[in-house]
Formats: sequence, structure tokens, C-alpha cells
Amino acid sequence: MQCHPSLLGNHCDLFNIDIAAPECVIPEFDYKIKWIVIMLLPLIFAGVLLLIFVFVAAVKFVKKMAGWSGKATRYCSHGNKLIAMFIVIFYFIYLSVTRRALDVFNCNPVDPPDGYLYTEFTSIECEGGICRCDDPR
Repeated sequence: MQCHPSLLGNHCDLFNIDIAAPECVIPEFDYKIKWIVIMLLPLIFAGVLLLIFVFVAAVKFVKKMAGWSGKATRYCSHGNKLIAMFIVIFYFIYLSVTRRALDVFNCNPVDPPDGYLYTEFTSIECEGGICRCDDPR
């Protein structure tokens, strides 16, 4: 990534959205599994935040029924904060999700060229780990 020298003191490429590489730790970890998990990240975070919403609303309900809350209870007052949190989380994972979704279309020749185009990602399902574009495997 090229940046103007005055920006961040030539440290523009220090932020890598792909910091977790489970295939390095677990060699049997296939790219297909990583792709599915990254595609599901927005839904996973939305589910977790929904569970937090329901839990906090339930706690407020219990406090109201037990008489521990002296003022009028607003059961959904925390919802705006959780929606804002989801927007911030999605803002940061959007790049990773988009990159993974379009990785399969990023085909480039190797050097020296052998007549085939190859993807940038590797997978244990592909021959030698290097995936050839338009290969049905």
C-alpha cells in the first residue's frame, strides 16, 4: 500500500485487517472454512449484540418486578448504544468481508507464466496448495 510520506510517518501499511491467519497454526484449516467464518462475522456480531440486548432488558424487567427500580423503567434505552456498536464493528470488518468475497475473482499469472491464472489465497484442497482459477476443485 502506497501512502504519502507525510501521512503517519511512512507507517501506512502497518494496519493489516488480516492479522489472524489460522492456517499457519493449524495446517488442516481450509480456506473454505475461513471464508465462511468471515462471511458470517456480521451475523455473529449481530447475534451477540442481540443476546446482550435481551439480557439487559431481562435484567431491567427483573429489577422492575422486584421493586429495585425506583423510577420508570425504559426497557429498550440501551438499544441505541448496541446499534451504534454494531455499526462501528461492521465498519471495521467490512473491508475483510469484502476482500474475502472478491478473492475468488482475483486471478493473476505466475512469474514465469505457465498459461494459467492463480488466486492469491492458498488451500489444502488445491494441488500443491496453490489454487488455479476456473479449476472445479
